[in-house]
Order: sequence, then C-alpha cells, then structure tokens
Amino acid sequence: KKGSIVKKQSLKNGVTQYTLSNGVKVQVKPATFKEDQVALKGISRGGLMQLPEADVIDGRFATDLVYEAGMGPFSSTQFDKFMADKNAEIYQTIYAETEQIKGISSVKDLETLFQLLYLSFTQVKTDTLAFQAYVQRMQMLMQSEENNPITALLDSAYMAMYQAHPIKKRLTADDIKQLDYAKALQIYQQRFANAADFSFAVVGNVDLDAIEPLLEQYVATLPAQKDREKLTHPVLAISGKKTVHFTTDMVQPVTTFYACNHIKGHFSNKQTLAYKLLSDILDIVYTEKLREEQGGTYSVSADIAVKQLPQPAAYMTILFRTDSAKIANLTPIIYDELGKIAAQGPRAEDLQKVKEHAKKVYADQQIANGYWLNRLVDAQFYGKDSQANYLRDLEKITAKDIQKVAKTLLNSPNLKEIIQVGVSK
Repeated sequence: KKGSIVKKQSLKNGVTQYTLSNGVKVQVKPATFKEDQVALKGISRGGLMQLPEADVIDGRFATDLVYEAGMGPFSSTQFDKFMADKNAEIYQTIYAETEQIKGISSVKDLETLFQLLYLSFTQVKTDTLAFQAYVQRMQMLMQSEENNPITALLDSAYMAMYQAHPIKKRLTADDIKQLDYAKALQIYQQRFANAADFSFAVVGNVDLDAIEPLLEQYVATLPAQKDREKLTHPVLAISGKKTVHFTTDMVQPVTTFYACNHIKGHFSNKQTLAYKLLSDILDIVYTEKLREEQGGTYSVSADIAVKQLPQPAAYMTILFRTDSAKIANLTPIIYDELGKIAAQGPRAEDLQKVKEHAKKVYADQQIANGYWLNRLVDAQFYGKDSQANYLRDLEKITAKDIQKVAKTLLNSPNLKEIIQVGVSK
C-alpha cells in the first residue's frame, strides 16, 4: 500500500521539501550538472556509538554481511546478474556516530534506485554459506596485514588517541573469528529501523512530477517512528599529551611522522573556515620547508577539520615520511612553523593564495551533484546551512583570524606524536 505526501514546500536554491505520511522528510533539488545522474543520500544519528561496547565489533561488520547475503529475493550472485543491465547502486554504512545510505542511478533507472532504498530498510537476508566465505576471505586479508609496517603505526596511533576502543581500533583476524552473524544482522536492522530519523536528499536530473509517485511508493512506506536518537555511548579522543617513538623491521626502511591534536569547542562557520585555510597554509609551508629546503620528504600532509560529532572539536593531523637520519631535523620544523603562524600570522601571499583557491573550489562545487547532496543533508542533519554565507565568511577572514586558530591549536594540551623508525631486517 502506498503512502502519501502530506506537505510540499519550496525552499531556497531550487529545493523542494516533501514531508511524507510516515514522517520522513526528503529534499529534492532538480539539476542537470550531469545529464544522466541522480544521487541520493540519507544520514541518521546513532551509529556504533549507540551500541554496548561488547557489540561494537559485530556492528562494524554488519553492512558487509548484509551485502554478502544479497538483496530482496536474490543471493549476492543472483543480484549482480539481475542488476547487470541497470545503472543503479546503493550502499549502507554504519559509522561511529551515524548510519548512512548513499545511492546513485541513471535517469532511466531512478525507480530501481528507490526500490533498492526500500529493500535496504525492509529486507535483511541470511546466507550462512556467504557468511562463512566472507569470514575466510577476511581472515586471510587481515592476517596478511599483520606483516605490513603501516599496521604497527595505526595500532600505535589508535592506542594513543582512543586507547584502542573497539569503535576506533584496527580490526584483526581474531575479531572476525568471534563474529556473531545473528547479532550483526540484528544490529543492522536496529540501525535502519526508523527512516524518519534520517535526513534525506535527492539531487540530479529529476522531474518533480516523476519522483513524487516514487516517494509515495518506496519512501513513505518505510518503517518509521517519532523517536529521534541521541548518542548514548560517545567515544571521545583522549585528552593529554603523549609521545610514542618505536622501531619496526622493514625490508625498505622508512620513518613515518604522525601527529594529531584536537581542541574542544563550538566554532562558528567563519572559525571553521579559518581552520580549513590554516590547513591549506600549512601544506604550503611544510612543502616548502621540509621538501624543497630540506629535501627531507616527497610529500607532507596537514589536515585540520572541525567536526560536530561526537562532540564539537577541531582536529589536526600531520603526516610525512622520511629517512631515519633526517627525522631529528625535520620534526622541530613542524612545530616551529606552526608556532611562527601563531606568533606572527601567516605570510600575506600564502593567505591570498589559499583564499583564491577556496573561491575556485567553491565555484566548481556549485555545479556538482555531490556538493549539493552533502550540503542539503548536512543542513537538515545539523540544523543549519554552514555554506549559506561561504563567500562572505571567506572574504572576512584576516591574518589575525588564522593566527588565532593557529595559537589555539599550538596551545592545545592534547598533542599526540607518533614516530615509527624503520630499521633494516
């Protein structure tokens, strides 16, 4: 039995919002950025942080196991054959703080996309043979990863940041040996049991008259309740400084520097943008100092991002690889250059360069389905459109704004430094 559209509203940016009879809201933006593409996304609070710690590992495998069993009346192999002549796909993921569903299709196969969405919420298959085959494959893969030097680095980083909490730690062959198939499927069903708790958007070459019957047939009939979840078991990055230096035997020795830091707080859109610009400035400065002047590394990455979940905070990571003989000279440069920006502000030419780049990226994004899909979903999910005044906020950012956020990060008491020194076997 079909559901119905109970409310239809015209919003900014050519967006139409539908409220359906089961309480689900869907925002639709017709766009011809790509002539033969329609993209869909839904996101809901909860994720692995809704689970007791003992169930987290099962939850991390849940969406894989659902996929392995097939969809609707089809096994995984049968489903692949059924979809061979159709241009539509959908995939679900249970993240630490959210569960999400994303899909894409051609214009012709839009109904197939909505059918896949419906099946993702309503039908979960069990296939013991597929489960056993998956476990065997994953055990072999995870066992092979044990000898990869990057594994030791990841383990050290997760331990320093999260004390190897099961939500954050690297999955191992031992984890999959203890996997509870029934529990994993149950967790999936729980996480996708309330479509009304999701923020949905559709962007692409769609006609509203054509999509409305699909919303009534496949979205208004999804299971939904009035309840809205909040995170019950938030896993936060550990406070305090920590330094971890260790050696790893390698066939071709390389030394890896990894630093991470975070500062808690509620940040405005302008402050969030300032952190992003600082990240881009550090990329310029570190490339100049570590690569061009010191010849110490091929590339260095600095990333700073503000996240709202599980708790509002700005997170910084810095990563580069070098020779063991050079690490002692390069490491102080990382902190010295951040300190210079905190003390004096960025160089004028660097700030101008990253602002011009940001304007170009923003202009390119205006004609991209993916950008609008994320913007619409995030605005619903977080209750505000952080991109609404992007260019105005960008124009207002000064060197002092960059200096201020650099100082905040420099003075944060939560720096974790991990250095893995490769030595010949």
